[in-house]
Amino acid sequence: MRTGGAAVVKNEADIIEAFVRHNLGYLDELHVVDNGSTDGTWEILQALAAEAPRLRVGQDFRTDHPQEHLMSALLAEWPEPRPDWVFCLDADEFISAGSRAAFDAAVGSWSGAECVTLWWDFFVPTAADDAAEPNPIRRITRRRADQPADGMLTKVVVPKRFLGQPELRVRAGNHFLSQRNGVVLPHPIVSEPRLAHFPIRSSDQVAKKAVVGAWAVSSRATRDPNEASHWEDLKDRVLSGEVLTEAELADLAYNYAASDRLPRVEPADFVLAEAPLATSVEDLTAIVGSSPRGFLADAVGFADAHFRNLRRVAVHTEEVEVLKARRGLVAVTRATPAEQAQALRQAADWQRGEIDFCVDAVVGGDTVWDLGAGIGYQTVAFARRVGAAGAVVAAEADADLRQDLAANLTLNGLRNVAIVGSTAEALARLQPGSPRPSRWRRKKLDSGEAAQHPAAPPSLVRIGGGGFPVLTQLSDEVLTAGPTVFLSGAGQCRPVALMDWADAHDYGWYWYFSAGSPGSEDPRVALVGVPGDRPPPPGLQRLDPADSDWRAAFARQERKPNTVGDRWAFSRHGLEERWH
Repeated sequence: MRTGGAAVVKNEADIIEAFVRHNLGYLDELHVVDNGSTDGTWEILQALAAEAPRLRVGQDFRTDHPQEHLMSALLAEWPEPRPDWVFCLDADEFISAGSRAAFDAAVGSWSGAECVTLWWDFFVPTAADDAAEPNPIRRITRRRADQPADGMLTKVVVPKRFLGQPELRVRAGNHFLSQRNGVVLPHPIVSEPRLAHFPIRSSDQVAKKAVVGAWAVSSRATRDPNEASHWEDLKDRVLSGEVLTEAELADLAYNYAASDRLPRVEPADFVLAEAPLATSVEDLTAIVGSSPRGFLADAVGFADAHFRNLRRVAVHTEEVEVLKARRGLVAVTRATPAEQAQALRQAADWQRGEIDFCVDAVVGGDTVWDLGAGIGYQTVAFARRVGAAGAVVAAEADADLRQDLAANLTLNGLRNVAIVGSTAEALARLQPGSPRPSRWRRKKLDSGEAAQHPAAPPSLVRIGGGGFPVLTQLSDEVLTAGPTVFLSGAGQCRPVALMDWADAHDYGWYWYFSAGSPGSEDPRVALVGVPGDRPPPPGLQRLDPADSDWRAAFARQERKPNTVGDRWAFSRHGLEERWH
């Protein structure tokens, strides 16, 4: 039998080392995600991971208390071989079983058919604690003798059969597991082992937790109105300048679970038991220089992280991120291709060179066909460029991507885009006798004039998915109008087939290279097709039938180092370098 643990932590420098060392005394592996800590927690985790291969650590910088999302992702993406059980823990929770043998015996008795939940033991700081002891679990040795019995005062342990299931969710607080629709999975409570809980440890720790916790929950796009209400109350007191006394800390810890179901206990009625947590680890704080920072430093650190996050993220929920990108707002969901999602998160842009080229090829009033539009990042750019007087037809075969495309258009307030499911549907929109782009290209049209051309042939056809087969679907009615054709992802196309197509339709092909994926030695490869009676695009090389593929042309392409992060930079459209 193998056991694992999962935790999402933030600003827990005073206890994180003890948490890792103690719980690894029971667990075979432990996965911890640090949620943008500013107090040294991440540095401690890195040092621990360097000495303990059974500890895996990662980072997430969202500021909206994303515990539920991150814990669910940890379980859904747990690598093989998966453990038989995963304990969902917080940094202030310590497995309490007396010994590894007793722990193994207790866990080994579970069936594995359903989740189980473990009781909390609430530890309470008192004036009798040894103030010279830096380790909270050695310093705080008294716990409630009358442990409250309530189903919400438990933590879930997940069996192997529920790992790797993205449709399941760990709910807020790690109390239970549910389906995506909110239906909770059965989770009987077991008597052993238990979890020693140290939520209140010092006045400074409570102040940081209250202020940063309240801010984080408040910044979420969705939340229960009563969620973290205890943090809100404490935050107001801390920000008013109050310092919590030892008696108040004891009261907070003893009544940590107080609710409508569990009324608070008055201090005169406290019943405490001397019961130090048993641990097999002698040195729980071996890392030197890990003393936590003060309240002010952590509060300012959170505020700084939050405002840095606001530079790129408008909204973040479990299902969708709305990012602030170069071309506008863009929704990233599970359907978004991973490479594109990563680029938008890190660089706030996607295929910059290609989209700039295409946007520069059209003006207000034009019609653009975006075939293989995906989530519509470039569609947004086209729609803005052609304006209310123009139109964009965006074709996307994937239903999920088509839904995201519609969402991104709505986010940016764009109404001049028709979404279709295929190139055939785009062709069906053409009406016999529709005016050709040459009659109104390069003109500024008002919205009244645009209404007269709802199905005009395109001035630009961008093919972003499907490649050469999509190109062959374009009808003579489209091509005789003379649109510029931009074939993205052309690295796999056969030059011979492209030349045959160009000869049949009196077109010329020109290579367009731009920066490739991060870490790739190859550029992005595209082809620009223009009618034979037009001048070639400045600065681009014509497709040579003698070339076996794009590499020969790329070797001839004059390029220079780019100082803004791209691997190569090219003179766009023949623009003089001094105007870049």
